[in-house]
This record gives sequence, structure tokens and C-alpha cells, in this order.
Amino acid sequence: MNYIFTHHSGNLNNKEKKRGLILFFNSILKNVKGCKVKFFTQNLDKEIPDELKDIFKNNTDVIEVVKVKHLRLNIGSHCQRFFYYIDYINKHHDEFSNSDKFMHCDNSDVLFFDNIFDKLDNDDKVHIFREDERFLLDNGALNTEWLFHIGHQVLIDRVGKNVVCCSGTILANNLKSFISICTDMCFAMMRCITSTGDLMNDQGIFNMIVHDTDHLIYSRDMIEFHRNEEPDLIFTMGVVDYDHKPVNDRIFVYDRFPSVIHQYNRHPEVFRWAEEII
Repeated sequence: MNYIFTHHSGNLNNKEKKRGLILFFNSILKNVKGCKVKFFTQNLDKEIPDELKDIFKNNTDVIEVVKVKHLRLNIGSHCQRFFYYIDYINKHHDEFSNSDKFMHCDNSDVLFFDNIFDKLDNDDKVHIFREDERFLLDNGALNTEWLFHIGHQVLIDRVGKNVVCCSGTILANNLKSFISICTDMCFAMMRCITSTGDLMNDQGIFNMIVHDTDHLIYSRDMIEFHRNEEPDLIFTMGVVDYDHKPVNDRIFVYDRFPSVIHQYNRHPEVFRWAEEII
């Protein structure tokens, strides 16, 4: 079985977020056969819009809504999702086998165009996806700030010349590798929590551990990096203008058709196109 683990916090009735979530789930239902989605949310039933409730009710064989509570940890919700994942697997371990494949991803800015799991091998790899190669960790933008909150200038000097890696899309070839990267994220956050508190961001933690592997306990030998400029699996659109175009209900970019696009909502024309074809 293939699993998509995803988490959403905040207002599900936000117009753009709601539209993005509907597209996210519909793209999975249309293009990713033979998978199950675990949708972790802190929202109460009354806070879930009817359009999403209908998708959940009509697709209970694919989508499970997992209600979670905000953890009593001084960290943001994007950090907490990795704790939710580990806790769920521990409580439902009979559901999973080591041959299962996993994807952790954001949701309201993610679209699936084919079954990405079919492209994964049967080994212990964890797939890490770089953003645009022009974006380095020390370029002074948000990623630099997130690193500074964790390890100050010392950490920036150590890892800053690396390309930003995205914590919003991670693939794992089996259960062992998925648990390993999630556990490494949780351990790293617990080590940093006293110095960062609510300033902690999961992308800062993520880039610290994948680029300074002394912080990796379980997944050190599993990491495989992917260039955004060779997007066979995932293409992160971000805020950069690319020479991309829709071809046969797919996005064609860098002479490839990626299985998944991420952060497409930062390109209004792509959002409008997605609503037409999904």
C-alpha cells in the first residue's frame, strides 16, 4: 500500500486554502490509484467546509481524517505534524508493513498528475527535494532567518552554501525510512526547542539535519537529493518564473513531466488552469 500523510492547521474556510485543498484531494483521487491519505487536522467538524466534508464522506476508502490536538510544545503546527505521524504509526502499527511507500506533503499547494509511488524503488531511500538552485540558505531570506533562530550564525556558516531543501515534500521508499526521517525531525526539534521556542520552523530544522548529517540518527545513510531542475518526481514552483507550460493536462518544465507540482498557487495562471483540468 502507498500512503500520503498530510497535515493542515488554520482556517479551512479561507477561500484560497479551501480551493487548494479541494484540488489536492481531487488530484489524488483522479491520478493516484491504490493509495490511502491520512489527513491530520486540528479543526473541529463544524470548522470543515461542506465541500471538503463531501469529499471525505464519499471517499472513506481512500481518505481518513485524523483529528489531533495541538501539542503542549512551544513549536509551530508545521513542526508538530512529524510528531503526529510517528504517534499515529505507533498506535496503528498493524495497518502498515515495511514494504509500504510513504509521502509526506503539504496540501493546499500540491497537485498530483500521476502515481508517483510507481517511480520508487524497494529500498530504504528517503527522497529530499531541493528548491531552485539559485536559492541558497545564506541568501538572507526567510530560510536564513529560520536557521539563525536554530543555530545562529554558526549554523549558517556551516550549511549556508547549500541549496534550500523543501520540508513540504518528502518521499520514503518504505516504512523504515519514513519512520527514520520523521524521528530524526522530532529529535532535532526537541534538542532545539529550548533555544528557539515558537520561532522554530520545520524547514529550518529540516535543512539543518539534511545538510549537517551529524544531526541525523536514523536516516543518515538513506538520504537521496533531487534537483528541482530535473523534476522527474516533484517540481517546486516557488516564486520564480519558469518556462513551464500545460501539455495534455500536465505541466511540462525542464523537458520533463513531473508527477507532482508544489507551490503552484504562487502562479495565479497555473491555479486557474488546475481548476479547469482537475
